[in-house]
Amino acid sequence: MNFEASNGKSAQLVEWNANNIFKSLKDMEPKSTMDNISTIDPTVIALASEAIQKGTTVAAAKPRKKTMTSLYLRYFETAPDGKTRSCKFCKQSYSIATATGNLGRHLSHRHPGYDKMSDVITNANPVQQPITVIKKHQSPAKPVSMDLDHLNWLLLKWLIGASHPPGTLENEGLANSFKFANSLVKIWSIERFQAIILEVYRSMREDVRTSLEQNAFQACHTLNKEDLDGRKTGSFCYIPCAARTLNVIIEDGLRTAKPVISKIREFALVMNASTEISDDFRQITAACQEGSWKFPIDASNRWSGSYTMLDIMRKASKSIDAVIRKHAETLASRNVLLSPTERNAVNIMHSYLEPFYKTTNNICTSKVPTIGLVLFFMDHVVEMINSCRDSRQSPDWLKSAADDMSKTARTYNSQVYNVFTYMAAILDPRIKSELVPENLNSESNLEDARSHFLRNYSSSHFAAMANGYTIQENEDGGSISFAEEIARKRRRISMSTTTDELTQYLSESPAPFTTDVLEWWKGNTTRYPRLSVMARDFLAMQATSVSPDELFCGKGDEIDKQRICLPHASMQAILCTRSWTDSGFKVRYRSTEIDYERLMESTSAVTDNGNVLSEDKAK
Repeated sequence: MNFEASNGKSAQLVEWNANNIFKSLKDMEPKSTMDNISTIDPTVIALASEAIQKGTTVAAAKPRKKTMTSLYLRYFETAPDGKTRSCKFCKQSYSIATATGNLGRHLSHRHPGYDKMSDVITNANPVQQPITVIKKHQSPAKPVSMDLDHLNWLLLKWLIGASHPPGTLENEGLANSFKFANSLVKIWSIERFQAIILEVYRSMREDVRTSLEQNAFQACHTLNKEDLDGRKTGSFCYIPCAARTLNVIIEDGLRTAKPVISKIREFALVMNASTEISDDFRQITAACQEGSWKFPIDASNRWSGSYTMLDIMRKASKSIDAVIRKHAETLASRNVLLSPTERNAVNIMHSYLEPFYKTTNNICTSKVPTIGLVLFFMDHVVEMINSCRDSRQSPDWLKSAADDMSKTARTYNSQVYNVFTYMAAILDPRIKSELVPENLNSESNLEDARSHFLRNYSSSHFAAMANGYTIQENEDGGSISFAEEIARKRRRISMSTTTDELTQYLSESPAPFTTDVLEWWKGNTTRYPRLSVMARDFLAMQATSVSPDELFCGKGDEIDKQRICLPHASMQAILCTRSWTDSGFKVRYRSTEIDYERLMESTSAVTDNGNVLSEDKAK
């Protein structure tokens, strides 16, 4: 037979041979089928198979209905009565006569990516199995469900890491998002999350206790006071948080004015909630030239919000009165009207606290709030308080408030003024000895600082730097000559004999306050090789133990709200577990370690090797 004929003739020949094959197979008895197949030309069988794969129409194949062998049917379950089919994902029912095209559109629209979840419905098998026609009254095998608890464990890690309460997962939009990605997802209940968090906490607590017991002796020995004294580190000193101290000072000053501030805050909250009132306020302030105000107005209970209330009342009092008159009915039930005495108190308090507001703004916006910068501002705060307290023009209620503020400031100064904070202050190039508080800037402290510098940062620690000649570059990028290196060495020797780096550094004028302290020392390391090392050590001392924004600005209200939302029963467990995981401890549930790397890599059912827990095991 010639198989190199034209394409048309070849197709006809293949179709004819295929029809004959199927016809002969149909006429054969079941017992003799295999014997007869062996007599057929293998080449003809191969061509027939190729024709079927390419979609060639074969008349004898018509009895095989495509509706019964469609790939879409594997995602639908036939009812026992054989009249309906239901989706295995969402259980939506269709008539048994529904075309497979409609079933395919259902899967594409309602369950995108359904073809990638085939292992959820059927067991994956690389060996090709013959297609089985499902009869009407034959129920298909039940699908193998996929254990998706790895998602719940990832959510648990997110809750702990972000310090969110378990109730966050009750959000309906969040749950719908998970169901859209996979309709089989089932999130644990809030009670279950709380129970597992507590169990994780108890399990990890044992690991932490064991680790501390193993390292306790070494830690105590390292922190032994005699051992530290032997290293000539000096005595211990306590530096209170400047931000918290300043916040307490301001609270003492606001104590008398709080009732008045509450009335103004009530008016600000109404404006924030009503677009009509806020628009009227903008228009009136523009007409009266009483400034431009950004909404929503900061009406928080923090210092920034309290000062904003005083500021808006002092600068836009006419506009506030006009808005109150226009919306008298809306504001009738609100206590927002101020008496003349209260307005006068607002003006006095605003003038007195304005420098405090500028001080807190500078501290909050400072990239590195060093000890020197904080002491500089706190010294200015003390001067303002004493001036108000000693002034004859200050009313008695303000003098009383200033007296309370002065006591808090004196307590802070008595704790923070010592030789270590003095050295940290003068090593700030913006402060040096010129701007150090007077009570701290003593000759004895300067001599102690010089002795500490010469004793702990002597030239013997920098022998390699002083003796060897190294090729350096000038500011233009070119190399420095050998003669220039000799000259610089002699200058250093001369400076070490007649004076030292500390004296040379303090003899220069302070840098501008816009200077980046760390960048300044980085650029002046070659000028002060020993003093720069000392500055690196002392500038690491923190002036505040908390971010100033959390105390003075409305950001602190958001953080407190998040913390308050944590249920009391699981607050300790969440915060401690977060701290432990941040320190490197592994999340543990009873005797099993939760391997989150395996969870992230897992794309199928939960593994059986114990690294990942299923919901049943977690119970």
